[in-house]
Amino acid sequence: MEQRPLVSILIPTHNRPEYFKQALASARQQTYPNIEIVVSDDSDDDRTRHYVETEVSDPRVHYVYNAGFNGTENIFWLLHHFQGEYFTVLMDDDLIAPEKVATMVSCYEQYPSVALVTSHRQRIDAEGRELPEIASTERMAEKPTLYRGADIRRQLLWEGLNRVGETSTVLLKRKNLPMLLEIWRHGEANADIMIWLRFCEQGDVIYLPESLSYFRIHEGQDQQDPRIHFYALCEWCKIYLQELGRTTDLEAWEHYWMQFLGFQHNILMMWPAMMAQVSKEYEDYASRNERYALEGRYREILRMQEELLFSRPWESKSESEEMKS
Repeated sequence: MEQRPLVSILIPTHNRPEYFKQALASARQQTYPNIEIVVSDDSDDDRTRHYVETEVSDPRVHYVYNAGFNGTENIFWLLHHFQGEYFTVLMDDDLIAPEKVATMVSCYEQYPSVALVTSHRQRIDAEGRELPEIASTERMAEKPTLYRGADIRRQLLWEGLNRVGETSTVLLKRKNLPMLLEIWRHGEANADIMIWLRFCEQGDVIYLPESLSYFRIHEGQDQQDPRIHFYALCEWCKIYLQELGRTTDLEAWEHYWMQFLGFQHNILMMWPAMMAQVSKEYEDYASRNERYALEGRYREILRMQEELLFSRPWESKSESEEMKS
C-alpha cells in the first residue's frame, strides 16, 4: 500500500500547559495515518516540558524546549524544522477536528493546482464552549467549494475581514514555505491575512463548510492586547495603501480608499486610551520607548498615505475608465 504524504502539525507554545494539552490531544487524534507533531516550547517554566516528558509517549511527537525565544522566533524555529509535504501551525490554545488533515490532504490530491485549503472555524470560549458566529467566521458556502484565488482575494479586501481563518484553520504546502517566511518576517498582528492575500495570487482556494478547527477566545490571548489591535489596524491600513497603488479598477480604488479611512479612524479613536495604558504599565523610560514604537508605526502609515495622494492615482484610474467606455 502506497504511503500517504507526511503532514506536519507545528505547535508553538508559551506558558499555557492546560490549553497545550488539549491542542496536542487534538493533533494526536487525527485520523490521517502519516503525521509528525513538532512542538517548540518557549515557556518561562517547565510545566509543559514536564507534561510531555512524563505523560506523552508518542513517536510522532517531537518536543524541543527553546528557552528565551519570543513568539516570532518560536514559530520560525518550527517552520525551519519540519519534514512534511504539507503543514499547519496549530496555536497552543486552539483545537483541530480529528478529520481535518485527512480531509484537506484529499483536497490537494484531487486538485493539485490549489494554493490554499481552508474551512469553517468554530469560535470557542476559555472553557471550550461554542460561541456565536461573527462576520469573519460565517460560512462562505454550504458545501465544499472551489474558488478562484482572485475572487477570494477580492472578497478579503472588499470586506476587510479575515474570512480564510487563522493558521490553525488552513493546511499549507511545504513548497510555498519560502513565500510564507518572507511575508511573516514583515508582518506582525496581521501576518495571516497578508499571507492569504499572497497565496490567493498563486492559485485557487478550496473552502470546506465543516468546522475543522476551533479558535479559542480568552483573556490571555494576544488579540486582547490593545497594542496588538493597534498593530493589526496599522497593517490593514498598509494593505489598503499598497492595494490602492496597484489596482486599475476605479470602483475598487474608491472602495479600498473608504476601507482605509475606516481603519485609520479606528486607530485615532483608540489612540488616547492606548497611550494612557502604556504610561500606566511602564516606568518613564519604557513608556517613552513604547510610545516611540507606536508613534513610529502610525507615522509610517501617514508617510505612505502622503506618497499615495501626491501621486494622484485617481487621475489615471479615471482616464482608464473613460477609455473603456
